[in-house]
Amino acid sequence: MSLRENFLIISPSWIGDLIISQSVLKYLKKEYINCSIDIIVRPDLIEIAKMMPEVNKIYSLDIDHNSLGLAKRYRLAKTIKKNLYTSSIILPNSFKSAIIPWLANIPIR
Repeated sequence: MSLRENFLIISPSWIGDLIISQSVLKYLKKEYINCSIDIIVRPDLIEIAKMMPEVNKIYSLDIDHNSLGLAKRYRLAKTIKKNLYTSSIILPNSFKSAIIPWLANIPIR
């Protein structure tokens, strides 16, 4: 891997799952000391994500749970693509969650 890893995390949609997922962020910071970790969360989880010292930047994605929201995902992916992430960790096991890293051409997903 490169000297500085640049991770994008696709977070779970629920508060408890987001809190539990912090262990992944801690592991990444331990293994890749100089890494950068950014995260995508639902708007109602932004305050929780702000309490995670491992997180550098927080992106908000406001899409109803039952909606694909492809236009919103595309716009966010276009913004995210500029950050040249080296890896994305997609915590929810869903097709919808994998769309943004794919559209942003993140090489490792």
